[in-house]
Amino acid sequence: ALVSGAVEELRGLPSALRSRKISRFLKENGVLEPERSHIRAVEGLVFSEKPSAKINLPSGVTIAREYDRLVALENRSMPEEVTLLPGDVLQLPQWGMAVSYVPAEEIINTKEIFTVNVSGPVVLRSRQTGDGIRLNAGTCTLKKLFIDRKIPAHQRPHIPVLADGQGVLGVWGIGANVDRLATKLPALQIRLEPLK
Repeated sequence: ALVSGAVEELRGLPSALRSRKISRFLKENGVLEPERSHIRAVEGLVFSEKPSAKINLPSGVTIAREYDRLVALENRSMPEEVTLLPGDVLQLPQWGMAVSYVPAEEIINTKEIFTVNVSGPVVLRSRQTGDGIRLNAGTCTLKKLFIDRKIPAHQRPHIPVLADGQGVLGVWGIGANVDRLATKLPALQIRLEPLK
C-alpha cells in the first residue's frame, strides 16, 4: 500500500490544489488518466466521517482511507479457509504464513504460538461475523478488537484466525483465547509465522 498525504492536510488545501494533489496521487498509484469523477470520489473519502471508507476505481485500484491517511491497495482476493490436522507443518502462501500444529513440548502462549485445548477439527480462516475472543482485558468481538487496534479494514480479512467447533482459539498477532488455554501437557500447539 502506498501512502499519500495526511487527510487533515488535504482537507486544509484550497480546492484546486487539493484536486492536483489527488490527481498526482492517483497517477502514481495506477490510475493513468484520473477523471474529474475519480478526483471527486477521493475527495469524498477525504471529507468522509468514516475512518475506513474505500472506493474502487478503474484498472483494479482501490483507494482507501485508513484513519488519517489515504492509501492505494492492490485488490487481493480473500484467502481460503484451511483445515489443520494434528502433525501438520504447512506452507500457506495464500496467507503468507507457515503453520505447525504439533504436540507441545512446553506450554507457551504468545501472539504467534497457541497452546490450547482443541475440540474437533481446527481451521485457519478469516474473521467471521460474531467471532469473539477473551483476552486478559476481557471479552470482545474480533470486529471491535480490530477497530480498537486501528487495523485497517482492508487488512482484517487477511489476519489468520484459528477456530474449532467451539469458537475462536486465537488470532495471529493478537493472542490466544484465554478460555481455551491448555494448563497441562499433553496438549497441542499451533505456531504461525510469516513466510520468509
